[in-house]
Amino acid sequence: MAPSAYDVLILGERIFCDLIFAGLPQLPKLGEELHCRKMTMTAGGSANTAIALRRLGLRPGLIADVGNDFFSHFVLDTLASEGVDTALIRRNAFPAAAVTAAFPLDDDRAMATYLEAENQPPYAPSLLETAPAPFLHLCGIHNGRRNLAFAQAAHAARLTVLLDCACEEVSLTDPATQALLAVTDYLLPNAAEARALTRCDDVHQAGQILHSYGPTVVIKLGCRGAIALNDRGWAAYPALAIEPLDTTGAGDCFAAGFILGLRSGASLAECLRYGNVAGGLSTLGCGATSAPSYEQFVACLAQTPPAESASRLPQ
Repeated sequence: MAPSAYDVLILGERIFCDLIFAGLPQLPKLGEELHCRKMTMTAGGSANTAIALRRLGLRPGLIADVGNDFFSHFVLDTLASEGVDTALIRRNAFPAAAVTAAFPLDDDRAMATYLEAENQPPYAPSLLETAPAPFLHLCGIHNGRRNLAFAQAAHAARLTVLLDCACEEVSLTDPATQALLAVTDYLLPNAAEARALTRCDDVHQAGQILHSYGPTVVIKLGCRGAIALNDRGWAAYPALAIEPLDTTGAGDCFAAGFILGLRSGASLAECLRYGNVAGGLSTLGCGATSAPSYEQFVACLAQTPPAESASRLPQ
């Protein structure tokens, strides 16, 4: 394979535009109007991870589709302003808007999403030859299933394959899901996703079930940090002791920090530390707009203990 053109390929399919209404006292009831303290419009979804990686000093290649609508133009402009390479993004001559309104409250959020109907073909595995990279990050299980040939080709080419879950409902007994997990090196669900995938309430048992399908399982626990399971056993790292403003995109920024850890040759527990720092710092503002710079990341990392001294599993 040719020398790497990118540090990470991100296969996102749709690039979301996030409208984030932060600082609500509570979620509004039907017929009720509440005022938030801050509203932000930013690129979201796969763009969150791309922007976070770029700010951390890596070169991501974002593989996705956009249309000729206002929201598509906005996310392209946002990516360009962040220095994210957009050469792998397919431009379509029709609307392809993907918009999510997020309402963060405490350590969680409610969301409403609109997706413009479109039916684009999967991405060709030959792209791996023209845009080589050591890592492939798949945004969403349905996305990964639709682009299974791409993921399988990446695995065969010895890329490290990561898979985020994206709050999607799938069955672990489905052959396409099993085939995807078989070529996934790191599966990154949050706690709710891990429970939903396995239909198991205990997050540690859920992790064991998911790991039985092959990948190292990394479970994001929000304010309780993150845990991970590989063939050597469990690893853990606590969350930053901060007061979050908005958790939208925190999981995507966690993935960026985790990938930076992998790229740096860090241990699994240290990768959790990297992920928690990147994801935690992102919650101090709205969406990916608060993904940390490399300097901010390093300064915060220096204030956290090494993973070996903070590896007790959260309950």
